[in-house]
Amino acid sequence: MKEYLKCAKEMLDFIEKSPSSYHVASNVAAMLEKRGYHRLEERDPWELTPGEGYYVMRGGSSVIAFRLPREDGVKAFGPKGFHITAAHSDSPAFKLKDAPEMTVEAHYVKLNTEKYGGMILSTWLDRPLSVAGRVVVRDKEGLTGKLVNIDKDLCVIPSLAVHMEPKTNKGIEFNPQTDMLPLYADCGQGGKKNMWKKRVAKAVGVKQEDILGCDLFLYTREKGRILGEDGEFVLSPRLDDAQCVYACTRAFAESSPVDYVNVCAIFDNEGGQFHFPGGCAVEDGRVPGLLPKPDPADGGRQFPGLRRQCPCGASQSSGESRPHQSSLLEWRHCHQVSWQPEIYHGCPVRCQAESSVREGRSALPVLPQPLGYRGR
Repeated sequence: MKEYLKCAKEMLDFIEKSPSSYHVASNVAAMLEKRGYHRLEERDPWELTPGEGYYVMRGGSSVIAFRLPREDGVKAFGPKGFHITAAHSDSPAFKLKDAPEMTVEAHYVKLNTEKYGGMILSTWLDRPLSVAGRVVVRDKEGLTGKLVNIDKDLCVIPSLAVHMEPKTNKGIEFNPQTDMLPLYADCGQGGKKNMWKKRVAKAVGVKQEDILGCDLFLYTREKGRILGEDGEFVLSPRLDDAQCVYACTRAFAESSPVDYVNVCAIFDNEGGQFHFPGGCAVEDGRVPGLLPKPDPADGGRQFPGLRRQCPCGASQSSGESRPHQSSLLEWRHCHQVSWQPEIYHGCPVRCQAESSVREGRSALPVLPQPLGYRGR
């Protein structure tokens, strides 16, 4: 088999196994460990060995990996700098809202969703869809994040027949909240209820009451294909940006730095941010992140936030790990009547997939119990 065809098929296999950003990050970690990379925890002191490779995961959806140059390739003043490649693990999709079940005409069940990312809405019509992502559950260890992929043709966003929509071939402006909600089930005349939570609990293998939070997305079930006279084209969902994740990770894992530190950054959004474990989005410069901006005083070559990764004897103080063991709640007023806040029943939590409100779903279960989070 031609080498480029072999590589393309391996990339399509990676994409098929990565229906959400959480699965992408998990599969990237598996690729790195297969190549001998070691996982580090941000909260722990690091003991690094020249020539070895390491990686860090944050929030289950982002990965930073790096390989140090060999000791014989680094001069006394340390490595020359960093060679960095980057991609993002997420893809444009429909994100499920809390309690997504919607009964329509007392007979059908739809799932309530919202847009995530820059989507081409028409490409989601009339395709077999399912749901994947991560749920946070209560277990003996406390709170645990678990990957979920409902491996089944589960729902569909049907298009209207041409005689019901005369403008079908002239261009239609879709309303995501009314035209693009997936059809999930036939519940009979007001019969079955709470089917969705039962389905998710069954997929994860836990009780319904142990599910504390969900971060779930629709994905198309169609597999990627190679096409063209000589197999020169690929057709696949989630090429944005899983193809770049695969290419970056594979090239990085197969490289061996001489006098630079090689870095592979897989962010969980296109904006190049990281989500802290508590759930808030952190932009470069606001809170010490894992990959901050270069230091202008050093000609832009050195990254202070990566100094633990340099084999130059820099020590890690206990204070450096504190942000990674913390959670941040940003309090604001709640004015929307539709949120239906109730006195003594906890704080309202706004969750929005669009970039105007950046948040991590893992934040919700870590709210103090007296606040009593209840999804809306």
